[in-house]
Amino acid sequence: MKIVKNKYVAVEYELRLDAFDGELVEETRENEPEEFIFGQDQMLDVFENQLKGKEKGDTFKIEIPPENAFGEYDPDAQLEFTETEFMDLVGDEMEDLEIGAFIPMEDDEGNQYDGIITEYNDDRIVIDFNHPLAGETLYFRGKVVDVRDAGEEKN
Repeated sequence: MKIVKNKYVAVEYELRLDAFDGELVEETRENEPEEFIFGQDQMLDVFENQLKGKEKGDTFKIEIPPENAFGEYDPDAQLEFTETEFMDLVGDEMEDLEIGAFIPMEDDEGNQYDGIITEYNDDRIVIDFNHPLAGETLYFRGKVVDVRDAGEEKN
C-alpha cells in the first residue's frame, strides 16, 4: 500500500543537524515509530511530500532547509525582562527560574507562545521565542514501518 492522503503512516528515523551524519537531535525506533495520518498537517509539508508514494519497508533521506522547516533564526524573537517585569507577567508559579527552562506565555490577544530562558542573571531574564530548531537544516534518514488505512488495526 502506498502512502497517500489520509493513510496511517508509521516511520522510524534519525533527525540530525549539519549533515546526514551530523549531531543527532531526535530518534525513533521501529518498535516506537512516529505515527501520523498523511496529509493532515501533522508533519512538516516537505517531509510528507518526500514520503508520498512510498511503501512499507522503503527507506528515505530528506534534507529540509530552515525556510521549509522552522524558519530562520530571528534575533528579534528574544525578549529581555527584569525579574520583576517577568514575575508580573507570569505570576508567582514560576519560582524555579533557570537557563533552559521552558516558559509558556500569552500576549494581550490570547495568542500562546513558547519560550526558553537563555539568560538569567543580575535581575535580567532573556526569553527566546524562536523554535529550538529555527535556522537549522534538518536531515532525516529513516524507513517506512507501516502504511495502512486510517482506523485499521495493525495485524
